[in-house]
Amino acid sequence: MAQFSISYRKTSGHEGGYADNSNDRGGETYRGIARKRHPDWEGWQIVDRLKLESDFPKNLEIDPDISNLVVKFYHDNFWTAINGDVIQQQEIADELYDTGVNMGVVAAIKILQNSLNILNKNQTLYKDISEDGKIGQQTLGAISAFLATRKLEFLLKVVNVAQGCRYLQLLQDPSQELFAVGWMNRITIKRTNC
Repeated sequence: MAQFSISYRKTSGHEGGYADNSNDRGGETYRGIARKRHPDWEGWQIVDRLKLESDFPKNLEIDPDISNLVVKFYHDNFWTAINGDVIQQQEIADELYDTGVNMGVVAAIKILQNSLNILNKNQTLYKDISEDGKIGQQTLGAISAFLATRKLEFLLKVVNVAQGCRYLQLLQDPSQELFAVGWMNRITIKRTNC
């Protein structure tokens, strides 16, 4: 079974610390938590209090309460939403979790589901699955059926290509070019014999 702690550790390296960039559609962020998208997150009360101190934003990094709130936020809003505890393959959980954090859980799962449908050899390996943005028995069964005949790396390549295409669409807006390198660093395509 996949483990949240592993996925969290990998993704948290992409999220950085405190930022308030006018080009970021999420506005003010802390460790990737966007205030515009998550205004009710309890951590904003701590951020606002610590802003009044002279060592802001460094003081955020040593506050134990906010660190715990960050972990809880990611577990509850992303890991639970991808149904991470029922995914067998850590690599798939890592990919879904990271993509979900960056583009939304439903979008991440739909990318996986679409990739599985593309790779089912015209439904000879398994029937097309519903691209409903939820991880359930149908999606888990398709993953198992795919892995019975093909390597996991091939599925991850297709998922990453779809992820990259979505980033390229977003980058048609010149105000988003500032984020291009960070977004592309989230895509990990390994050379492999599939």
